[in-house]
Amino acid sequence: MKPINFDAKKRYPVWFQTYAGPHFPSISDSWGGGRLHDQVLASLGFVVFHCDPRSASGKGAVSAWTAYKQLGVQELKDIEEAIDWICKNPWVDPQRIGMEAAATAAS
Repeated sequence: MKPINFDAKKRYPVWFQTYAGPHFPSISDSWGGGRLHDQVLASLGFVVFHCDPRSASGKGAVSAWTAYKQLGVQELKDIEEAIDWICKNPWVDPQRIGMEAAATAAS
């Protein structure tokens, strides 16, 4: 979600939210009216970015297998890759990225 009055020539801070646990995706390809928390952050000038690591896809045992006996290892790699990806956008200020690990998908 981009800030209100987004200007691609400016650089914005990013608020990155993830839930890195297996079998519990926090994002979906849908629009349920938006998340109030995200809308508030966007109104304050933040780019709001959500990304789940592969083990949180909810696609069964194969997707969660990367977490077996090494919970957090692949998830951290996926999170780092997501942050690297968002930082490739010229309107992102890579020095101002905050991260929140959600306790549940409903947060």
